[in-house]
Amino acid sequence: MASPHPERDAAIDQLCAITATETPMGRRSIEQVLRSTEWNVEECPDGYLPDFWRQGGDEDAPKGTYKEFLDHLKAERKVGCVVLCCSDHEDDLEFKRNVLTNEEFVKCLRENDILIWGADVREREGYQVSQTLQATTYPAISFFSLMPVTPSSSSGSSSSTSSNSKFTILTTVQGSPSTTTSTPSLIQLITTTIVPRTRPFLNRLRRERHALEEARRVREEQDRALAETERRDRDKILAIRRANEARARMEREEALRVAEAREIEQREREQREKDLVDIREWRRYAKRYLLRQEPGLEQVKAKQAIRVQIRLPHGAPAVRAFPVHMDTAREVYIWAETLLLDGDGDEDTEARLPAGFSATEYPAAGRGQPHLELFTAYPRKHVSLDAQGWRTVVDAGGSLVMERAPWEQPGGDDSEEEEEG
Repeated sequence: MASPHPERDAAIDQLCAITATETPMGRRSIEQVLRSTEWNVEECPDGYLPDFWRQGGDEDAPKGTYKEFLDHLKAERKVGCVVLCCSDHEDDLEFKRNVLTNEEFVKCLRENDILIWGADVREREGYQVSQTLQATTYPAISFFSLMPVTPSSSSGSSSSTSSNSKFTILTTVQGSPSTTTSTPSLIQLITTTIVPRTRPFLNRLRRERHALEEARRVREEQDRALAETERRDRDKILAIRRANEARARMEREEALRVAEAREIEQREREQREKDLVDIREWRRYAKRYLLRQEPGLEQVKAKQAIRVQIRLPHGAPAVRAFPVHMDTAREVYIWAETLLLDGDGDEDTEARLPAGFSATEYPAAGRGQPHLELFTAYPRKHVSLDAQGWRTVVDAGGSLVMERAPWEQPGGDDSEEEEEG
């Protein structure tokens, strides 16, 4: 469920970075801050909280550990501010209410492009940072920046660049938010000490970096231009050769395609002829050995059997009785296959089971699917091979329509295929 106060929740999430790193106790402390002040999150414009460098938050917001924060300051040539608080301290709520959420203080940080990182000393990383910075009273605020290293007399150079700069703790203020860490004191410290001390050198470092990046960009453009010229030259030299090779390759490929197409067509024709012979032989075998004896009229009258009528593709009907209590429609499909025999008078000859065909399974061979499909006459329903298919036949009263499988050679039954051959 969405929160009814998303702005308040966003403020709480942000301030949690310097309270207790998302712990329930720390979140309750922040809620107490927001409720104990007359400042209304929902009614204030954006920008009333510092942009903390912290874990979590929006995808585009900076995030990271204390070490990553310092590395970012060095890389971006910016001033950093580390805020250490202790939620158990008596001045904690006053500092967060009157300083961290103060519009002028936040505005001062942003106008001077000062990044801020915060932690609670009750947390592991906050405690480690407090030991590193030797903070003893809270809140404690430290400012960091790259600063020039004083050149030695033997170096013979008075210029300061990034190669002879050092990351330095500019100052640390700690104590009561009514005095040393109050909003006016911090703003005055930033505007009269921190910024004048760091801005000229950081601007010089940024200009150096910009010059290096510009020189690198120019070199990369020159390299790309040279590479492009070489590529065009190679293309011109190889153009005729490639055209000739492509033409010869196309001619060879076309000749190969024609030969392969003829060979495939011949193999498919031979396979179709063999399939027709094998399917016809299997149908003769199925007619003789795979169909059980047809139930008599008495069984039909006793409703122990049902007459199934199939209308063949050329329109002629065929009728046969089947036991009502069959497990599947398999035998109906086998009978339908035998209806496609041409009846040329060779029933007396011995029927053989072609190689690759099965005497117990259907479809017997080939493509793993029936050589025909059966549908009820009305309403039109497909008859499957399983028990549901036989139930469909019984429910339809045994009235079926046959359709040849689409992959079979068109032209009617086997007799027509053989006459064409």
